[in-house]
Amino acid sequence: MKNQLHLITVLLLMFIVQFSFAQNMKITGVVSDGSGPLPGVNVIIKGTNQGTQTDFDGNYSIRTSTGDILVFSFVGMATAEMIVETSNTINVTLKEDSSKLEEVVVVGYSKKETKKLTSAIATIDKKQIENVPMATFDQILQGSAPGLTILSGSGQPGDAASVNIRGFSSFALSNSPLFILDGQAIRRLDFSGINPNDIESVSVLKDAAATQIYGSRGSNGVIVITTKSGKQGKATLEYRTYTGISIAPRYNDALRPLSSSQLISLSQEIGIGGVINVGATPEEIEELAAYSEDWLDVLTRDGKTNSHEISMSGGNENTKFFISGSYFSQEGIALRSKLDRYSLRTKIDYSKNRFTLGANVFLSYTSAEDSENEGGFSRSNPFYASIRTPAYDRAIDPITGDYAAPLDASQSSVQNNLERVNTNDEDRKTKTVMVSLSGRYDFNFLEGLSFNTSLNIRNNRRDNRTYVDPNSVDGRRRQGGQGSLNLSTSERTSFTITNSLQYKFNINEDHKFNAGLYQEFVSDNSDGFDITTYGLNQLTVIDGATEGTETNGFIPDFGGFNSVSNLSSYFATLDYSYLNKYNVTAGIRRDGSSSFGSNFAFGNFYSMGIGWLISEENFLSSVKAINLLKLRVSYGTVGNQNISDTAARPIFTSTSYNGLAGISSGLSNPDLKWEETAKTNIGLDASLFKNRLKINLDVYSEKTTDLLQNVPISRTTGFSSQLRNVGSLKNEGIELSFSTINIDSEKFRWESSLNIATNETTILKLNDGESFRLGRFLIEEGGSYPEFNLVKRAGVNSANGRTLWYDLDGNLTETYDLNNRVNVGRAAPKYTGGFLNRFTSGGFELSTLFSFSQGKNIYNVARTSLDNPTKISRGSVSTNALRFWRQPGDVTDIPDPRQISNYFTDSGWLEDASFIKLRNVTLSYNLPNSVLEKINLSGMRLYLQGQNVYTWTTFSGLDPENSSTDYVADYPSLSTYTFGIDVKF
Repeated sequence: MKNQLHLITVLLLMFIVQFSFAQNMKITGVVSDGSGPLPGVNVIIKGTNQGTQTDFDGNYSIRTSTGDILVFSFVGMATAEMIVETSNTINVTLKEDSSKLEEVVVVGYSKKETKKLTSAIATIDKKQIENVPMATFDQILQGSAPGLTILSGSGQPGDAASVNIRGFSSFALSNSPLFILDGQAIRRLDFSGINPNDIESVSVLKDAAATQIYGSRGSNGVIVITTKSGKQGKATLEYRTYTGISIAPRYNDALRPLSSSQLISLSQEIGIGGVINVGATPEEIEELAAYSEDWLDVLTRDGKTNSHEISMSGGNENTKFFISGSYFSQEGIALRSKLDRYSLRTKIDYSKNRFTLGANVFLSYTSAEDSENEGGFSRSNPFYASIRTPAYDRAIDPITGDYAAPLDASQSSVQNNLERVNTNDEDRKTKTVMVSLSGRYDFNFLEGLSFNTSLNIRNNRRDNRTYVDPNSVDGRRRQGGQGSLNLSTSERTSFTITNSLQYKFNINEDHKFNAGLYQEFVSDNSDGFDITTYGLNQLTVIDGATEGTETNGFIPDFGGFNSVSNLSSYFATLDYSYLNKYNVTAGIRRDGSSSFGSNFAFGNFYSMGIGWLISEENFLSSVKAINLLKLRVSYGTVGNQNISDTAARPIFTSTSYNGLAGISSGLSNPDLKWEETAKTNIGLDASLFKNRLKINLDVYSEKTTDLLQNVPISRTTGFSSQLRNVGSLKNEGIELSFSTINIDSEKFRWESSLNIATNETTILKLNDGESFRLGRFLIEEGGSYPEFNLVKRAGVNSANGRTLWYDLDGNLTETYDLNNRVNVGRAAPKYTGGFLNRFTSGGFELSTLFSFSQGKNIYNVARTSLDNPTKISRGSVSTNALRFWRQPGDVTDIPDPRQISNYFTDSGWLEDASFIKLRNVTLSYNLPNSVLEKINLSGMRLYLQGQNVYTWTTFSGLDPENSSTDYVADYPSLSTYTFGIDVKF
């Protein structure tokens, strides 16, 4: 009994000791947001008032007991709960709480809460932009926002894409939107110098309520790019790198070059071509037929891509900073094409008391080499030459090792394309400097009143060099017959000064106002110079040219230009919110531009938007499924000033009359003014089922008046036409986007988003109602734009092999008549959009992005030669030419070669360029905290990525994604695969 009592006493003491130890257990750890430590996080023992806060470095320490629950909470972040077990260390990563965080959107000169927006704005965050292996950020945005149509047009590294928002508002001026980077306007030439990983967010402003604040520059929409800034907290250092390869293209079955044996057989059958021209013997023909040079393989390659970037950010209560430096290198798939970019960005924000100062300095240098004559209808274009060059013409002579000459001596004027690439040069170097300085003072005599000022300076210098070897075929065709060297320099400097007074105040907490008065001045100065010298020796500089005389033909060519434009503006804005559910925005702007006529140098633009947060009404308070329901309506006017700086003024040009040289003055138009667009937008935003389903719908109508058009005038003036404001057109469309959280569990999350848009452009009015032709398009009142207007091909007459067309009455005819032209297809997409999926499990994440374009047609100029069997008289053609009509009864689309010498411009060359493209696939893995602690890192991410992975299309060319309406074997988009690492210290 005594022993039992002793045992019970010992066990009781052990329990008491264990209990006391558990009560005094010390837990430590670090709380972060995934990008760095979080200071000021509340750490509370659940069910008690005992707790602590994290320090400046995100560290915390608290005494608790096994089985207790620690609650971690921070403003704007989702609350996390962790059960205390046996470990003394608990690290936590908090995530943003979308239900509590008031999302803010950059709308140009200010930021606004998403709930209070009355305008049509789409946002694209950094997660869709970072680490994508593209040389220009605009191509990364493809498929990311409804109504934003981006077509690459070229896979040449550094070439900007074609960007369009909500259709075409002009057929004489540019339809490209205005791009704003950290408060200052940038141009397409700047895109290749920008590091996409520096971008924090992109806002696409579409309706008048959003774009009106930009007045005469905002009719085509505005894309506002905001770069990353420093955040308060411990300084973080991040290194990113990726390396990859771009795969050389291959032709599809719809358009493939002839092999040597196929070309020889075709040549023998129709009696023309290389082997016929040179009178080759049967033995020589047999030898030629046995070998086929793959010219696409010769002129292309697998291009390498490499990127290195280091950034540092951090700050304290007063000063925040962000610094990044990067190097990016990308080889194109065409030989010689490549881009190297070096960039540096420094961003500092300082605030103390009532002062706020900011400085943003960006430097970039790019060096690029271009593929020659990209998109050109000649053999200097490597993609066109890969089919037009006979397969029996070798790139390298197997005996001598030299560049091989064409078999057909009549082709001596055509240079071996491999030799052209390796001996000629075409490169450009671009230097960009952008400086933004800003200041703000909050007055103390009136709370809410502040003065803001900013100065933006941008300088861009481009140096181009084109060298043609004097010993090459092209060199012998140059003036004097001994090559040429062209050097050109262009420089553009812009200044933007903006001053504003802003006043925020409330009345009874129910009425909230934000008013702003602005003054802005923009000045652009451009100049350039170029020289072409001839008679080169082997030196590839100006000193290598021969001094020109009247007899030797080596006299150099000179050129140059200078242009200045100014824009002076005054504008005002007003935001009003009642009970946080009825919101109104209004704005008015007056612009004065030096580019327009003296009688219309100034223009006024205005807008108003109304938003009703229906979900805040009492009658919906019991509907738990609706988290947000908002109706938006906006109307306003904006302008398009994308004209030449001298379009309204007479300029002197060289001319001749009766054999005498002279100088003449151009024709002025003092009444020339900007095209103006009135925009109406109705939108609906909804967030349902605990924010797991979000829907955005916009319906719009935009009418552009005072369209610029070259109007015919009496030739007695000395001119045939004058640029005038005479027309109008209308764009109407619908945009719809969905985002869903399909599965959200502790171990797996699946998110999706889909956007789709459609647009129709209709011409309302032309000068005196008279239609006119613009290339292959008929511009007429009531017609769609752009719409191909061509003679409609019916096929080939199976009885005689002649081409058949339709006349205006729908009857078949063998006579080609331009009077039978009709509208045969759209030249712009009917529908565009994108589909994104993101799967997350543990540290793994898989994302896929598809983009699509439906309803656009492209005129395949290349096929007018490549499908014509008679073109083998000076080269090769595609395998399609083998389908030509041979005898009565043959059913085909290629006519009898004996009946044609050239193909006519008709609908037969029009192809459906609709496509679905797997734009991006990324598989990534984030190392867990348990591993990061052992290697002293804050974060590490490994990923594999594919860009432009696969395209579903019926288009016969290399790539249907073409910004032009014509296709001439254009440089296809790069299909790139990369492996990358992101490390945070």
